Amino acid sequence: MLAIFNIIPITIIVIGAVYLDECRIERMIPVFLIVHGSVYLLRYTVTTCLRVGTKNDEEIDTEKDVDTIRFFNVFLFFIDLFLVIWFIVGSVWVYGHFSDVQYHDSNGPSYCSRVAYLFAFWFTTIHYIVLGMCMFCCPCIICYYYARVQY
Repeated sequence: MLAIFNIIPITIIVIGAVYLDECRIERMIPVFLIVHGSVYLLRYTVTTCLRVGTKNDEEIDTEKDVDTIRFFNVFLFFIDLFLVIWFIVGSVWVYGHFSDVQYHDSNGPSYCSRVAYLFAFWFTTIHYIVLGMCMFCCPCIICYYYARVQY
């Protein structure tokens, strides 16, 4: 499971890096992929280290341990905030050129590598689909849970 969660951001970084100079219509699309993958990998690494460092609550004895955990939780909050804002900005870059992008004339002003653009497009689209499913399913699950508890 850990390998799967690391493969996704590494793939995002690699595709952004390989096609870094191959998107004239919006040079920030490959940068969007590289930064998003890198920051997500950082977030995942910090979360994993935090979980490994605090296996059970009994190990958290000192004030220093509590302060360290608080620091990393605040750090993770700012990473998450950055990822949300960066994702919204990246969505504007990707979806803003959907009707104008062309994949054939590499010297044209509206050119972008087919792989880079479509990867970024489907990356953002799948995120929005998953977000929509979560927004629909979570209230349903909560209602189901409370209905079962009540009866």
